[in-house]
Amino acid sequence: FFLVPYMPSLPLLMLVLIIFNFTMSVWRSPMISLMPDLTPEPLWSKANGVINLMGGVGSIIAFLVGGRIANSLGRGATFAMGSIITVIAVLVLFFFVKEKKGYSHPQESEDEMKKASIASFLTLPKDKRKRLLFLLLAIFFWFCAFNAIETYFTLFAVNELGMSEGSGAMLLAFFSVSFVVFAIPSGFLASKIGKVKSITIGLIGLLVVFIPLNLIMNVAVIRVLLLVGGFFWAMININSLPLVLNLGSNNEIGTYTGYYYFFSFSASIVSPILFGAIRDVTQDYGDLFIYAPICFVFSLLCVLAYQKTKVKEG
Repeated sequence: FFLVPYMPSLPLLMLVLIIFNFTMSVWRSPMISLMPDLTPEPLWSKANGVINLMGGVGSIIAFLVGGRIANSLGRGATFAMGSIITVIAVLVLFFFVKEKKGYSHPQESEDEMKKASIASFLTLPKDKRKRLLFLLLAIFFWFCAFNAIETYFTLFAVNELGMSEGSGAMLLAFFSVSFVVFAIPSGFLASKIGKVKSITIGLIGLLVVFIPLNLIMNVAVIRVLLLVGGFFWAMININSLPLVLNLGSNNEIGTYTGYYYFFSFSASIVSPILFGAIRDVTQDYGDLFIYAPICFVFSLLCVLAYQKTKVKEG
């Protein structure tokens, strides 16, 4: 990550980014699967709210502090800041988070545990696989929308709103601030109305928020819309991983966490490239707020299909 801004050529930059994304994929799923390992199932949404609260705080630091550092010291200093924080995070994880040893479930036999440990998507029962697929596709599409916005919003602010690069990044912090504020309440709300209903409300809300952004050039109004959008994004993001984990058994937590991150990380690879190609054709960063709502619509359709697909007992 530290080396990214210093690569002298595009091939070397791509090589560093590929290595970075690969190593991130190695640690991300095991780290996130620690939450359900250490937390009772009824509290997964609330615990995921706490995790995302901390992630949101990190986003605020990245956008606000990183934006100011980029304005004053250049991009390289921003990447250095991220690298130092990552090293600190690794030390905290290693010294203070104690993983349970000999984690087992007496209600399941050794054969069942072995079967769970080698479970793959293709070996799941047809109805369960279909339902899981709809949910994972929903996750893929809403992360396609989110990753495009996260990647290109600063360029939209620079090219369409006339802002500096650092100020554009700080504008997106309004979205992150709202996400942080509502991260834990979203978990509590899901425990009252259900995860699927919370996610559905969140998707509809983001459609309402982002469709007008293609027509609005007023920074103050955009700030308000981003604040509202962060609330709806919290309703989606906080409850999506627990919803996926609920489809598997206790011994499949790591596997289902892997499914979740395979589809969400695939979106982070595909979507910036796809919208970048669209922007090269249209020459308009405002199309970001046509592309993202379309992705949210596809995601909403997948959530509705997930709800209609029933899994046979036994």
